Amino acid sequence: SLKRGRFAVELEEASTRLGDVDASDTGTVAGVMHRAWFELKGDLGAGNHEILVSVEQGEDRAKKGYEDAMNAALPEMLLAIIREQYASVKAAHGRVRDWRDG
Repeated sequence: SLKRGRFAVELEEASTRLGDVDASDTGTVAGVMHRAWFELKGDLGAGNHEILVSVEQGEDRAKKGYEDAMNAALPEMLLAIIREQYASVKAAHGRVRDWRDG
């Protein structure tokens, strides 16, 4: 979560440098809701597998968001940051999937 927070800051800073200071926070809200949901599931006794399924669903959404961004008409500076972050997101998704299946 710390790395994802850093990713958001990097993108917001790059967007601001390009003159776009109205960054959308819908992904942030969705992320908070998702984390709250799987924390609640954990509190109610869901096992590790169910929690990892929820985490993987969040990772799926993150991957989709990055894939959509890479296909958008964005300045190269932003695309470079997005591509770099996407590689990290894909790796995290793979780790979560492996833990879920392990």
